[in-house]
Amino acid sequence: MPSRDSTPAERAARAHMFRERGEFALRVIALAALVVVVLIVAGVFSPDRSNSKSAVLFSSTPNAKSSSALSSLLKQMLIADRTLPALHVDAGNVPTEATRALMSAANAIGIPVSWTDATKNAAVAVEATAMIDPKGGVALRAAAPAGTVLEFRDSLGLIDSVHARAGGGAVTVGRVAGSVLALANGVRAQTAAPPPVTIRRILLIGEAGWESKFTMAALEERGWAVDARYTLGRNVAVTQGDPEVPDTSRYAAIVALDSTALSQVSAIRKYVQNGGGLLIAGAATTLREFGDLLPGKAGAQQAGVPGALGTDTPQQAFSWRPITPDSNALVIARSTRGKSGSNSATIVARRYGAGRVVESAYSDVWEWRMAGPDGSVDAHRQWWSALVAMVAYAPEAVIASEQISASDVEDLPGNAAPYADMMARFGKSAAVPTLLQSNAAPGRFWEGLLMILALVALLTEWASRRLRG
Repeated sequence: MPSRDSTPAERAARAHMFRERGEFALRVIALAALVVVVLIVAGVFSPDRSNSKSAVLFSSTPNAKSSSALSSLLKQMLIADRTLPALHVDAGNVPTEATRALMSAANAIGIPVSWTDATKNAAVAVEATAMIDPKGGVALRAAAPAGTVLEFRDSLGLIDSVHARAGGGAVTVGRVAGSVLALANGVRAQTAAPPPVTIRRILLIGEAGWESKFTMAALEERGWAVDARYTLGRNVAVTQGDPEVPDTSRYAAIVALDSTALSQVSAIRKYVQNGGGLLIAGAATTLREFGDLLPGKAGAQQAGVPGALGTDTPQQAFSWRPITPDSNALVIARSTRGKSGSNSATIVARRYGAGRVVESAYSDVWEWRMAGPDGSVDAHRQWWSALVAMVAYAPEAVIASEQISASDVEDLPGNAAPYADMMARFGKSAAVPTLLQSNAAPGRFWEGLLMILALVALLTEWASRRLRG
Protein backbone atom coordinates (compact mmCIF):
# COMPACT_ATOMS: atom_id res chain seq x y z
CA MET A 1 0.00 0.00 0.00
CA PRO A 2 1.50 3.39 -0.95
CA SER A 3 2.60 5.66 1.95
CA ARG A 4 0.95 9.00 2.61
CA ASP A 5 4.14 10.88 1.95
CA SER A 6 4.66 9.44 -1.58
CA THR A 7 4.86 11.97 -4.28
CA PRO A 8 2.32 12.29 -7.15
CA ALA A 9 4.99 11.01 -9.55
CA GLU A 10 5.47 7.84 -7.49
CA ARG A 11 1.70 7.25 -7.34
CA ALA A 12 1.39 7.74 -11.12
CA ALA A 13 4.22 5.27 -11.71
CA ARG A 14 2.56 2.65 -9.53
CA ALA A 15 -0.80 3.10 -11.33
CA HIS A 16 0.93 2.75 -14.68
CA MET A 17 2.59 -0.47 -13.51
CA PHE A 18 -0.72 -1.97 -12.26
CA ARG A 19 -2.40 -0.99 -15.50
CA GLU A 20 0.27 -2.73 -17.59
CA ARG A 21 -0.05 -5.86 -15.45
CA GLY A 22 -3.84 -5.82 -15.91
CA GLU A 23 -3.46 -5.44 -19.66
CA PHE A 24 -1.02 -8.35 -19.72
CA ALA A 25 -3.47 -10.46 -17.71
CA LEU A 26 -6.25 -9.63 -20.17
CA ARG A 27 -4.04 -10.73 -23.08
CA VAL A 28 -3.27 -14.00 -21.26
CA ILE A 29 -6.98 -14.60 -20.59
CA ALA A 30 -7.87 -13.98 -24.25
CA LEU A 31 -5.08 -16.27 -25.47
CA ALA A 32 -6.06 -19.03 -23.01
CA ALA A 33 -9.73 -18.83 -24.05
CA LEU A 34 -8.76 -19.18 -27.74
CA VAL A 35 -6.52 -22.17 -26.97
CA VAL A 36 -9.35 -23.93 -25.09
CA VAL A 37 -11.73 -23.29 -28.02
CA VAL A 38 -9.22 -24.88 -30.39
CA LEU A 39 -8.89 -27.92 -28.11
CA ILE A 40 -12.67 -28.35 -27.93
CA VAL A 41 -13.05 -28.07 -31.71
CA ALA A 42 -10.22 -30.58 -32.19
CA GLY A 43 -12.05 -33.02 -29.91
CA VAL A 44 -9.29 -33.23 -27.30
CA PHE A 45 -11.90 -32.92 -24.59
CA SER A 46 -15.56 -32.03 -24.16
CA PRO A 47 -16.84 -29.89 -21.28
CA ASP A 48 -20.26 -31.59 -21.65
CA ARG A 49 -19.10 -35.09 -20.66
CA SER A 50 -20.40 -34.67 -17.17
CA ASN A 51 -23.97 -34.65 -18.52
CA SER A 52 -24.20 -38.43 -18.74
CA LYS A 53 -27.85 -39.01 -17.86
CA SER A 54 -29.48 -37.38 -20.89
CA ALA A 55 -29.77 -38.65 -24.46
CA VAL A 56 -28.48 -36.65 -27.41
CA LEU A 57 -31.18 -35.45 -29.80
CA PHE A 58 -30.66 -34.86 -33.52
CA SER A 59 -33.29 -33.34 -35.76
CA SER A 60 -33.58 -34.40 -39.40
CA THR A 61 -35.63 -32.01 -41.54
CA PRO A 62 -36.47 -32.20 -45.27
CA ASN A 63 -33.52 -30.30 -46.70
CA ALA A 64 -30.02 -31.24 -47.83
CA LYS A 65 -28.24 -28.83 -45.46
CA SER A 66 -29.97 -30.35 -42.46
CA SER A 67 -29.06 -33.89 -43.54
CA SER A 68 -25.45 -32.88 -44.09
CA ALA A 69 -25.32 -31.17 -40.69
CA LEU A 70 -26.78 -34.25 -39.02
CA SER A 71 -24.12 -36.46 -40.59
CA SER A 72 -21.36 -34.05 -39.53
CA LEU A 73 -22.64 -33.90 -35.96
CA LEU A 74 -22.85 -37.67 -35.74
CA LYS A 75 -19.28 -38.04 -37.01
CA GLN A 76 -18.02 -35.56 -34.44
CA MET A 77 -19.96 -37.24 -31.64
CA LEU A 78 -18.61 -40.68 -32.53
CA ILE A 79 -15.02 -39.51 -32.93
CA ALA A 80 -14.85 -37.16 -29.94
CA ASP A 81 -16.98 -39.02 -27.39
CA ARG A 82 -17.62 -42.78 -27.43
CA THR A 83 -19.27 -42.68 -24.00
CA LEU A 84 -22.52 -41.01 -25.04
CA PRO A 85 -25.51 -42.41 -23.14
CA ALA A 86 -27.90 -42.62 -26.12
CA LEU A 87 -28.78 -41.12 -29.50
CA HIS A 88 -32.29 -40.21 -30.63
CA VAL A 89 -33.21 -38.93 -34.12
CA ASP A 90 -36.37 -36.90 -34.58
CA ALA A 91 -36.84 -37.71 -38.28
CA GLY A 92 -38.68 -35.03 -40.22
CA ASN A 93 -37.40 -36.85 -43.29
CA VAL A 94 -35.73 -40.22 -43.77
CA PRO A 95 -32.02 -39.82 -42.89
CA THR A 96 -29.54 -40.31 -45.71
CA GLU A 97 -27.63 -43.55 -46.26
CA ALA A 98 -24.49 -42.03 -44.68
CA THR A 99 -26.44 -40.92 -41.61
CA ARG A 100 -28.10 -44.32 -41.22
CA ALA A 101 -24.67 -45.95 -41.42
CA LEU A 102 -23.31 -43.62 -38.73
CA MET A 103 -26.31 -44.36 -36.52
CA SER A 104 -25.62 -48.08 -36.99
CA ALA A 105 -21.98 -47.48 -36.06
CA ALA A 106 -23.09 -45.80 -32.85
CA ASN A 107 -25.34 -48.75 -32.10
CA ALA A 108 -22.50 -51.18 -32.80
CA ILE A 109 -20.21 -49.58 -30.19
CA GLY A 110 -22.88 -49.79 -27.49
CA ILE A 111 -24.72 -46.46 -27.83
CA PRO A 112 -28.50 -47.12 -27.87
CA VAL A 113 -30.14 -45.53 -30.94
CA SER A 114 -33.83 -44.73 -31.34
CA TRP A 115 -35.90 -42.54 -33.66
CA THR A 116 -39.21 -40.74 -33.91
CA ASP A 117 -41.02 -41.06 -37.25
CA ALA A 118 -42.23 -37.61 -38.29
CA THR A 119 -41.73 -38.21 -42.03
CA LYS A 120 -45.42 -38.24 -43.07
CA ASN A 121 -45.87 -40.66 -46.00
CA ALA A 122 -42.20 -41.42 -46.58
CA ALA A 123 -42.63 -45.16 -47.24
CA VAL A 124 -41.17 -45.19 -50.76
CA ALA A 125 -39.36 -48.20 -52.24
CA VAL A 126 -38.18 -49.04 -55.75
CA GLU A 127 -37.28 -52.20 -57.67
CA ALA A 128 -35.79 -52.56 -61.14
CA THR A 129 -35.81 -55.96 -62.83
CA ALA A 130 -34.68 -57.02 -66.27
CA MET A 131 -37.62 -58.28 -68.35
CA ILE A 132 -37.45 -61.87 -69.57
CA ASP A 133 -37.97 -60.94 -73.18
CA PRO A 134 -35.72 -61.27 -76.24
CA LYS A 135 -36.37 -57.60 -76.96
CA GLY A 136 -35.00 -56.69 -73.54
CA GLY A 137 -36.40 -53.97 -71.34
CA VAL A 138 -36.57 -53.12 -67.66
CA ALA A 139 -39.61 -53.21 -65.40
CA LEU A 140 -39.63 -50.44 -62.78
CA ARG A 141 -41.92 -50.89 -59.78
CA ALA A 142 -42.25 -48.64 -56.76
CA ALA A 143 -44.24 -48.60 -53.56
CA ALA A 144 -45.64 -45.21 -52.54
CA PRO A 145 -48.69 -43.81 -50.71
CA ALA A 146 -51.82 -44.00 -52.86
CA GLY A 147 -52.66 -40.81 -54.71
CA THR A 148 -49.14 -39.39 -54.78
CA VAL A 149 -47.33 -38.55 -58.00
CA LEU A 150 -44.59 -41.11 -58.45
CA GLU A 151 -41.64 -40.19 -60.67
CA PHE A 152 -39.18 -42.66 -62.16
CA ARG A 153 -35.75 -41.33 -63.10
CA ASP A 154 -32.36 -42.66 -64.07
CA SER A 155 -28.96 -40.99 -64.46
CA LEU A 156 -30.11 -39.34 -67.71
CA GLY A 157 -33.25 -37.75 -66.24
CA LEU A 158 -37.00 -38.33 -66.05
CA ILE A 159 -38.31 -41.64 -67.43
CA ASP A 160 -42.02 -41.38 -66.62
CA SER A 161 -44.46 -40.37 -63.89
CA VAL A 162 -47.62 -42.11 -62.69
CA HIS A 163 -50.19 -41.68 -59.95
CA ALA A 164 -49.65 -44.28 -57.27
CA ARG A 165 -52.60 -46.62 -56.90
CA ALA A 166 -53.14 -49.57 -54.56
CA GLY A 167 -49.82 -48.90 -52.91
CA GLY A 168 -47.59 -48.01 -55.84
CA GLY A 169 -47.02 -47.85 -59.58
CA ALA A 170 -45.01 -49.41 -62.38
CA VAL A 171 -43.60 -48.55 -65.81
CA THR A 172 -41.54 -50.41 -68.38
CA VAL A 173 -38.67 -48.91 -70.33
CA GLY A 174 -36.32 -50.20 -73.00
CA ARG A 175 -33.19 -49.56 -70.96
CA VAL A 176 -31.94 -47.48 -68.05
CA ALA A 177 -28.67 -45.68 -67.46
CA GLY A 178 -26.92 -45.80 -64.09
CA SER A 179 -29.08 -45.70 -60.97
CA VAL A 180 -32.87 -45.85 -60.93
CA LEU A 181 -34.74 -43.38 -58.70
CA ALA A 182 -38.33 -43.30 -57.51
CA LEU A 183 -39.51 -39.99 -56.01
CA ALA A 184 -42.77 -39.30 -54.17
CA ASN A 185 -43.58 -36.48 -51.73
CA GLY A 186 -39.95 -35.33 -51.84
CA VAL A 187 -38.72 -38.75 -50.69
CA ARG A 188 -36.39 -40.73 -52.94
CA ALA A 189 -35.58 -44.41 -53.19
CA GLN A 190 -32.66 -45.55 -55.31
CA THR A 191 -31.44 -48.83 -56.76
CA ALA A 192 -28.89 -49.91 -59.33
CA ALA A 193 -29.80 -50.80 -62.90
CA PRO A 194 -30.42 -54.56 -63.05
CA PRO A 195 -27.93 -56.85 -64.76
CA PRO A 196 -29.11 -58.36 -68.05
CA VAL A 197 -30.62 -61.83 -68.10
CA THR A 198 -29.56 -64.77 -70.26
CA ILE A 199 -32.28 -65.68 -72.78
CA ARG A 200 -32.08 -69.34 -73.81
CA ARG A 201 -34.01 -71.41 -76.31
CA ILE A 202 -37.61 -72.67 -76.15
CA LEU A 203 -38.58 -76.31 -76.76
CA LEU A 204 -42.02 -76.62 -78.40
CA ILE A 205 -43.81 -80.00 -78.31
CA GLY A 206 -47.03 -80.52 -80.23
CA GLU A 207 -48.84 -82.12 -83.16
CA ALA A 208 -48.18 -80.86 -86.66
CA GLY A 209 -51.07 -78.42 -87.05
CA TRP A 210 -52.20 -74.81 -86.93
CA GLU A 211 -51.74 -74.36 -83.19
CA SER A 212 -48.11 -75.56 -83.23
CA LYS A 213 -47.33 -73.66 -86.43
CA PHE A 214 -48.59 -70.29 -85.25
CA THR A 215 -47.36 -70.66 -81.67
CA MET A 216 -43.85 -71.13 -83.06
CA ALA A 217 -44.35 -68.18 -85.43
CA ALA A 218 -45.45 -65.93 -82.56
CA LEU A 219 -42.45 -66.83 -80.39
CA GLU A 220 -39.89 -66.55 -83.19
CA GLU A 221 -41.27 -63.21 -84.33
CA ARG A 222 -40.86 -61.94 -80.78
CA GLY A 223 -37.22 -63.02 -80.87
CA TRP A 224 -37.25 -66.36 -79.06
CA ALA A 225 -35.06 -69.10 -80.53
CA VAL A 226 -37.26 -72.20 -80.83
CA ASP A 227 -36.51 -75.89 -81.18
CA ALA A 228 -39.57 -77.94 -82.03
CA ARG A 229 -40.74 -81.55 -82.16
CA TYR A 230 -43.90 -82.02 -84.27
CA THR A 231 -45.59 -85.39 -84.11
CA LEU A 232 -47.11 -86.66 -87.39
CA GLY A 233 -48.10 -90.13 -86.21
CA ARG A 234 -46.99 -93.03 -84.12
CA ASN A 235 -43.17 -93.00 -83.96
CA VAL A 236 -43.08 -90.33 -86.68
CA ALA A 237 -41.94 -86.80 -85.83
CA VAL A 238 -40.55 -83.74 -87.58
CA THR A 239 -38.07 -81.53 -85.78
CA GLN A 240 -36.86 -77.99 -86.11
CA GLY A 241 -33.45 -77.12 -84.78
CA ASP A 242 -31.80 -79.81 -82.70
CA PRO A 243 -34.25 -80.84 -79.93
CA GLU A 244 -32.41 -82.53 -77.08
CA VAL A 245 -33.30 -83.96 -73.70
CA PRO A 246 -34.45 -80.76 -71.92
CA ASP A 247 -31.83 -79.15 -69.70
CA THR A 248 -31.58 -75.65 -68.17
CA SER A 249 -28.17 -75.15 -69.81
CA ARG A 250 -29.94 -75.07 -73.20
CA TYR A 251 -33.63 -74.34 -72.69
CA ALA A 252 -35.40 -71.51 -70.89
CA ALA A 253 -38.80 -73.21 -71.10
CA ILE A 254 -40.82 -76.06 -72.60
CA VAL A 255 -44.19 -75.43 -74.25
CA ALA A 256 -46.45 -78.51 -74.29
CA LEU A 257 -49.53 -78.01 -76.48
CA ASP A 258 -51.18 -81.44 -76.52
CA SER A 259 -50.90 -85.11 -75.64
CA THR A 260 -47.75 -85.60 -77.76
CA ALA A 261 -45.79 -84.50 -74.66
CA LEU A 262 -46.72 -87.82 -73.02
CA SER A 263 -43.55 -89.59 -74.18
CA GLN A 264 -41.34 -86.99 -72.50
CA VAL A 265 -43.16 -86.50 -69.19
CA SER A 266 -40.35 -88.05 -67.14
CA ALA A 267 -37.66 -85.84 -68.75
CA ILE A 268 -39.88 -82.76 -68.42
CA ARG A 269 -40.48 -83.42 -64.72
CA LYS A 270 -36.73 -83.68 -64.04
CA TYR A 271 -36.11 -80.51 -66.06
CA VAL A 272 -38.64 -78.49 -64.06
CA GLN A 273 -37.37 -79.82 -60.72
CA ASN A 274 -33.90 -78.52 -61.66
CA GLY A 275 -35.18 -74.99 -62.32
CA GLY A 276 -36.68 -75.09 -65.81
CA GLY A 277 -39.99 -73.57 -66.88
CA LEU A 278 -43.01 -75.41 -68.27
CA LEU A 279 -46.05 -73.99 -70.08
CA ILE A 280 -48.90 -76.51 -70.41
CA ALA A 281 -51.73 -75.51 -72.76
CA GLY A 282 -54.63 -76.98 -74.69
CA ALA A 283 -55.13 -80.76 -74.57
CA ALA A 284 -51.86 -81.18 -72.65
CA THR A 285 -53.70 -79.97 -69.53
CA THR A 286 -55.64 -83.26 -69.48
CA LEU A 287 -52.56 -85.52 -69.28
CA ARG A 288 -52.87 -87.33 -65.98
CA GLU A 289 -49.24 -88.42 -66.35
CA PHE A 290 -48.17 -84.87 -65.49
CA GLY A 291 -49.60 -85.53 -62.01
CA ASP A 292 -48.52 -82.96 -59.44
CA LEU A 293 -46.78 -80.91 -62.13
CA LEU A 294 -50.19 -79.48 -63.05
CA PRO A 295 -51.21 -76.39 -61.02
CA GLY A 296 -54.84 -77.39 -61.33
CA LYS A 297 -57.34 -79.87 -62.75
CA ALA A 298 -58.78 -79.05 -66.18
CA GLY A 299 -62.47 -79.72 -66.75
CA ALA A 300 -64.43 -80.63 -69.87
CA GLN A 301 -63.77 -78.59 -72.99
CA GLN A 302 -66.23 -75.79 -73.71
CA ALA A 303 -66.79 -73.83 -76.88
CA GLY A 304 -65.72 -70.25 -77.33
CA VAL A 305 -68.01 -67.24 -77.69
CA PRO A 306 -68.71 -66.44 -81.40
CA GLY A 307 -67.57 -62.95 -82.43
CA ALA A 308 -65.53 -62.37 -79.28
CA LEU A 309 -62.28 -61.97 -81.24
CA GLY A 310 -63.26 -58.38 -82.05
CA THR A 311 -63.89 -57.42 -78.39
CA ASP A 312 -61.63 -56.26 -75.57
CA THR A 313 -61.48 -59.86 -74.33
CA PRO A 314 -60.58 -61.91 -77.43
CA GLN A 315 -59.65 -64.93 -75.28
CA GLN A 316 -63.39 -65.59 -74.86
CA ALA A 317 -63.47 -66.71 -78.49
CA PHE A 318 -61.20 -69.70 -77.79
CA SER A 319 -62.36 -73.13 -76.74
CA TRP A 320 -61.27 -73.78 -73.17
CA ARG A 321 -61.25 -76.09 -70.17
CA PRO A 322 -62.09 -74.42 -66.83
CA ILE A 323 -59.33 -75.09 -64.28
CA THR A 324 -59.85 -75.96 -60.64
CA PRO A 325 -56.60 -74.72 -59.06
CA ASP A 326 -54.73 -76.67 -56.39
CA SER A 327 -54.44 -75.16 -52.93
CA ASN A 328 -50.79 -74.22 -53.54
CA ALA A 329 -51.41 -72.66 -56.96
CA LEU A 330 -51.68 -69.00 -57.92
CA VAL A 331 -54.55 -67.91 -60.18
CA ILE A 332 -53.28 -65.51 -62.86
CA ALA A 333 -56.53 -65.02 -64.82
CA ARG A 334 -60.21 -65.93 -64.54
CA SER A 335 -63.27 -66.00 -66.80
CA THR A 336 -66.99 -65.66 -65.99
CA ARG A 337 -68.25 -67.45 -69.14
CA GLY A 338 -68.55 -70.93 -67.63
CA LYS A 339 -71.82 -72.85 -67.93
CA SER A 340 -72.65 -72.02 -64.33
CA GLY A 341 -71.49 -68.43 -64.67
CA SER A 342 -68.87 -69.03 -61.98
CA ASN A 343 -65.58 -67.17 -61.87
CA SER A 344 -63.46 -70.00 -63.31
CA ALA A 345 -59.67 -69.97 -63.47
CA THR A 346 -58.13 -69.87 -66.95
CA ILE A 347 -54.39 -69.36 -66.24
CA VAL A 348 -52.86 -70.91 -63.13
CA ALA A 349 -49.23 -71.06 -61.93
CA ARG A 350 -47.22 -72.90 -59.29
CA ARG A 351 -43.68 -73.73 -58.28
CA TYR A 352 -42.38 -77.24 -58.72
CA GLY A 353 -38.98 -77.97 -57.22
CA ALA A 354 -36.70 -75.16 -58.38
CA GLY A 355 -38.83 -74.44 -61.46
CA ARG A 356 -42.18 -72.94 -62.39
CA VAL A 357 -45.25 -74.26 -64.22
CA VAL A 358 -48.08 -72.31 -65.89
CA GLU A 359 -51.27 -74.00 -67.06
CA SER A 360 -53.43 -72.29 -69.70
CA ALA A 361 -57.05 -73.33 -70.24
CA TYR A 362 -57.20 -72.21 -73.87
CA SER A 363 -57.08 -74.25 -77.10
CA ASP A 364 -57.07 -73.16 -80.76
CA VAL A 365 -55.47 -69.81 -79.97
CA TRP A 366 -54.21 -69.70 -83.58
CA GLU A 367 -57.66 -68.37 -84.65
CA TRP A 368 -56.80 -65.09 -82.91
CA ARG A 369 -53.95 -64.55 -85.36
CA MET A 370 -55.82 -65.68 -88.46
CA ALA A 371 -59.33 -64.32 -87.94
CA GLY A 372 -58.93 -61.42 -85.52
CA PRO A 373 -59.15 -57.69 -86.33
CA ASP A 374 -56.20 -55.37 -87.00
CA GLY A 375 -53.53 -55.73 -84.34
CA SER A 376 -54.41 -59.34 -83.58
CA VAL A 377 -51.13 -60.69 -84.95
CA ASP A 378 -49.14 -58.52 -82.56
CA ALA A 379 -51.52 -59.25 -79.66
CA HIS A 380 -51.22 -63.02 -80.30
CA ARG A 381 -47.43 -62.67 -80.37
CA GLN A 382 -47.28 -60.74 -77.12
CA TRP A 383 -49.72 -63.09 -75.38
CA TRP A 384 -47.63 -66.21 -76.04
CA SER A 385 -44.38 -64.42 -75.21
CA ALA A 386 -45.81 -63.20 -71.89
CA LEU A 387 -46.91 -66.72 -70.94
CA VAL A 388 -43.46 -68.12 -71.72
CA ALA A 389 -41.80 -65.28 -69.77
CA MET A 390 -43.80 -66.26 -66.66
CA VAL A 391 -41.97 -69.57 -66.43
CA ALA A 392 -38.73 -69.05 -68.36
CA TYR A 393 -35.45 -69.83 -66.64
CA ALA A 394 -33.35 -66.71 -67.31
CA PRO A 395 -30.38 -66.38 -64.91
CA GLU A 396 -28.93 -62.95 -64.25
CA ALA A 397 -25.40 -62.08 -65.26
CA VAL A 398 -22.86 -62.52 -62.47
CA ILE A 399 -22.36 -59.33 -60.41
CA ALA A 400 -18.75 -58.34 -59.75
CA SER A 401 -17.93 -58.25 -56.04
CA GLU A 402 -17.08 -54.54 -56.10
CA GLN A 403 -20.65 -53.78 -57.21
CA ILE A 404 -22.22 -55.37 -54.14
CA SER A 405 -23.27 -52.79 -51.54
CA ALA A 406 -23.05 -53.16 -47.78
CA SER A 407 -26.85 -53.40 -47.55
CA ASP A 408 -26.80 -56.44 -49.87
CA VAL A 409 -24.26 -58.20 -47.65
CA GLU A 410 -26.16 -57.30 -44.46
CA ASP A 411 -29.53 -58.24 -46.00
CA LEU A 412 -30.88 -54.73 -45.39
CA PRO A 413 -33.24 -52.79 -47.70
CA GLY A 414 -30.71 -49.95 -48.11
CA ASN A 415 -31.43 -47.03 -50.44
CA ALA A 416 -33.94 -49.08 -52.43
CA ALA A 417 -36.33 -48.70 -49.47
CA PRO A 418 -34.86 -46.08 -47.08
CA TYR A 419 -37.89 -45.98 -44.77
CA ALA A 420 -37.88 -49.77 -44.45
CA ASP A 421 -34.12 -49.58 -43.90
CA MET A 422 -34.67 -47.34 -40.88
CA MET A 423 -37.23 -49.81 -39.52
CA ALA A 424 -34.90 -52.77 -40.10
CA ARG A 425 -31.93 -51.07 -38.42
CA PHE A 426 -33.56 -49.29 -35.47
CA GLY A 427 -37.01 -50.77 -34.98
CA LYS A 428 -40.33 -48.98 -34.70
CA SER A 429 -40.75 -45.28 -34.07
CA ALA A 430 -40.41 -44.20 -30.42
CA ALA A 431 -41.45 -41.07 -28.54
CA VAL A 432 -38.86 -38.33 -28.06
CA PRO A 433 -37.12 -38.89 -24.69
CA THR A 434 -38.06 -36.40 -21.96
CA LEU A 435 -34.45 -35.70 -20.91
CA LEU A 436 -32.56 -34.40 -23.89
CA GLN A 437 -29.26 -32.71 -24.45
CA SER A 438 -28.97 -29.99 -27.09
CA ASN A 439 -28.41 -31.22 -30.63
CA ALA A 440 -25.34 -28.98 -30.81
CA ALA A 441 -21.99 -30.76 -30.89
CA PRO A 442 -20.19 -31.28 -27.54
CA GLY A 443 -18.78 -27.99 -26.25
CA ARG A 444 -20.69 -25.79 -28.67
CA PHE A 445 -22.06 -23.67 -25.80
CA TRP A 446 -18.60 -23.36 -24.26
CA GLU A 447 -17.05 -22.50 -27.58
CA GLY A 448 -19.33 -19.49 -27.88
CA LEU A 449 -18.85 -18.45 -24.26
CA LEU A 450 -15.04 -18.63 -24.48
CA MET A 451 -15.00 -16.72 -27.77
CA ILE A 452 -17.03 -13.94 -26.13
CA LEU A 453 -14.64 -13.94 -23.17
CA ALA A 454 -11.62 -13.66 -25.47
CA LEU A 455 -13.24 -10.83 -27.42
CA VAL A 456 -14.17 -8.87 -24.26
CA ALA A 457 -10.65 -9.33 -22.83
CA LEU A 458 -8.99 -8.10 -26.03
CA LEU A 459 -11.33 -5.10 -26.36
CA THR A 460 -10.76 -4.15 -22.70
CA GLU A 461 -6.98 -4.40 -23.06
CA TRP A 462 -7.07 -2.34 -26.24
CA ALA A 463 -9.28 0.35 -24.64
CA SER A 464 -6.97 0.50 -21.60
CA ARG A 465 -3.92 1.13 -23.76
CA ARG A 466 -5.74 3.79 -25.77
CA LEU A 467 -6.86 5.61 -22.62
CA ARG A 468 -3.44 5.67 -20.99
CA GLY A 469 -1.80 6.96 -24.17
